Amino acid sequence: MRPLIVLALAPFALAQTPTGAEVYVKACAQCHDVAGTRAPTRDVMKQMSASAILRSMENGVMLFQTTQLTKAEKVAVSEYISARKLGEE
Repeated sequence: MRPLIVLALAPFALAQTPTGAEVYVKACAQCHDVAGTRAPTRDVMKQMSASAILRSMENGVMLFQTTQLTKAEKVAVSEYISARKLGEE
């Protein structure tokens, strides 16, 4: 019976957090990659640390816009934008 349980759970084990690039395209690019908006561009945000970007999503100006993202997605996109891992600031 154990092999059946493992097989039944296999799809959940294969599900992974999307990459930072995937999250950015899905949730951020529509504002941050468009000229003429108040949102800073990705080039401007690259100057920020991953932790500063993450803070803006968890407690700052991006809180409302990122409520649909998981913690792992927020970490992935903050590291993608800054091109640095959290703690490497």
